[in-house]
Amino acid sequence: MPAGDAISRVVGFQKYRVDEVWKHRGWVVLFLKRKRPGYRCPGCGQQYLFYHDRRDRYLRDLSLGRFKSLLVVPQHRIDCDRCGRQRERLPFAREGARSTKRFEEWLFRLTRDMTVKAVVKLLVCAWRMVKDAEVRYIRGLLRKRDLSGIRRIGIDEVSERSGHRYLTSAWPHFLMA
Repeated sequence: MPAGDAISRVVGFQKYRVDEVWKHRGWVVLFLKRKRPGYRCPGCGQQYLFYHDRRDRYLRDLSLGRFKSLLVVPQHRIDCDRCGRQRERLPFAREGARSTKRFEEWLFRLTRDMTVKAVVKLLVCAWRMVKDAEVRYIRGLLRKRDLSGIRRIGIDEVSERSGHRYLTSAWPHFLMA
């Protein structure tokens, strides 16, 4: 089994294979390539053999051992007969994100117990990436919840220590009765 296939299985991108690997200063860059030809319109699902154009997307992913990892993934635009020109979706990344879904989930888990600043320092990434991942993940969790019974939210701030460090908590109105 070629090394690229082994890495693809470990990393978990079944429809892609690792075409090339670069290592540089604590980073590993994985260049992914589709395993099979054929492009599906994200709007209607129509299958096409050709694409209009492509661009490479750079996505931060979970570290591989001691190396921080970056994926370079080709993303194609298709000229669909029904929907017009559409950019294909990558199954492992949200639209507009600069990281994979699993990396965003990892960032969110870390921000439960650490400050955003500490996560940025630990993972050597941009503050905005951590904050955006946290917001997207929370929105995803809220979409799954039924919030129809909530009419008001109570917010309380208490001082953690003397000075200006505060803890903020919020409760739905029906819990405050």
